Amino acid sequence: MKLWHIVQWGNPEEGGDGDDAQCIISASSFESAVIMAEQYFQDYNPTYMNGKCHVVHMMGQDDKPDGAAVMVIYRWLQPAVNPSKMAYWYRHIHSDEWEEVIE
Repeated sequence: MKLWHIVQWGNPEEGGDGDDAQCIISASSFESAVIMAEQYFQDYNPTYMNGKCHVVHMMGQDDKPDGAAVMVIYRWLQPAVNPSKMAYWYRHIHSDEWEEVIE
């Protein structure tokens, strides 16, 4: 399984210019990590950003065998950075499509 750092720009309390809502998920794929994070953000506050996440950083591997996605670290707030300097994906604002970036 891979570790994914998931970011939602801003937060419900401070808005889009506030600290970013973030979590870390262990999942076998980018898609399953996004699904779990968006469900989590949606459950936390369904009206903010429609629960969507905006950036996903792949942090590396964990030692778990492939299986269901698991929340490793629940939501925290602070400005988001790419902690791993590995591949990341961001969602285009207008098209809602994901684009992969490799550093």
